[in-house]
Amino acid sequence: MSHTKHLADLLKVCSILPALVIMPAMAESLSERQVITQDKTYKNLTVDGISSSVANNGGVFYLEDVQDVLLTFKGESKFVNNSILNGGMGAVIGNGWLSTKDADKWNPYTPGGHILFDGDTLFMNNTTNNANGAGAIFNYGIGTVDNPDILFNGEAEFIGNSSTGVSNSFCVGGGAIYHRDGMIVFNDDANFVANSSASKGGAIMAAGGIVFRGEADFEENKASSQGGALAILGGNVVFEKEASFKNNSANAGAAISMDASNASVTFKDFVLFDRNTGTATLWNNSSTGTVVFENGAKFYQNTNTQNGTLQNAGDVTLNSGDFVFMHNTGGNGGGLKNAGTVTVDTTGNVLFDTNITKSTGGAVDNGGTLTLTAANVSFLGNTSDAGYAGAIFNSGDMSILGATNVFS
Repeated sequence: MSHTKHLADLLKVCSILPALVIMPAMAESLSERQVITQDKTYKNLTVDGISSSVANNGGVFYLEDVQDVLLTFKGESKFVNNSILNGGMGAVIGNGWLSTKDADKWNPYTPGGHILFDGDTLFMNNTTNNANGAGAIFNYGIGTVDNPDILFNGEAEFIGNSSTGVSNSFCVGGGAIYHRDGMIVFNDDANFVANSSASKGGAIMAAGGIVFRGEADFEENKASSQGGALAILGGNVVFEKEASFKNNSANAGAAISMDASNASVTFKDFVLFDRNTGTATLWNNSSTGTVVFENGAKFYQNTNTQNGTLQNAGDVTLNSGDFVFMHNTGGNGGGLKNAGTVTVDTTGNVLFDTNITKSTGGAVDNGGTLTLTAANVSFLGNTSDAGYAGAIFNSGDMSILGATNVFS
């Protein structure tokens, strides 16, 4: 072959390379519900507007008793405007079912399979009217941290999902996610915005374990009953990076409610509770419930119709960073209402600044055991509208052990 012809051939190849390089990845779509019984992978999937009334779970995807099956979503996945009405739970995903095939088992659930979101994922405006909940996702599994039922490897966004059915049962709700058991892991950032539940857990109802390994933000979620953003009903929830709860609302636990035995939440990095509205912003209502702050917490401008911004009947610990309550309002204890055990042992500072109560203890109403050990403990400008202890109302055991203590 002559050098001239070889060069001409190369030019022909190179002339089409730009078009090949800029071609977008092929997108997939669905128009009907899928029952997953074997491994399946979708790439860049968009599902918009599937409406289902099927009696079992999952308006778009359903997995039952397929514990060795993996459903994978690669690339960017979007689930928008899907619904499951007058049927089961989970307008998009039903991973597991409410009845067991083994009549000897006490637990009325059958596990699903495993689900991997290997890219950024959006769930927006999905809804169910099932009284049990699960606006977008229902999960019942037997997963662990190392082998979760559902794993998000990219950024996950849940926007405007809703559960409109009403129930007075215990484990109900989840405007975006109803997590009955097993494990869900978010390896990247997670954002929950404007999700709602007619019962519990405006964004999430968690009776199983959840680990957030990226930053987690909950904003403008609401629940009619409890847990404006997150209702923890027996599950263990861990935030490994910074978390924020802003403008969430509920009757009890404007941001987080914990109303079950052995429920726990751990914040390994700083957490902010900002302008949430309800009866207590973080409501630990169980004597065996546990809240752990490992790198500071700030409660700012929360409005609580009754009791404190942080209301505790169980165990709360802070072992690093600052513990700050500023400009909160409450019924008893504008900042902290404690009937359990609160232990702060930090080289940082403790600050109660300009908190207001309608009744007792502008900053703190303590009927349990409260220990504050810090570089500085300050109570500044706190007030009681009823005139019962502007800073501290104490009917329990309380120790203030700051290297310096300031009351003003």
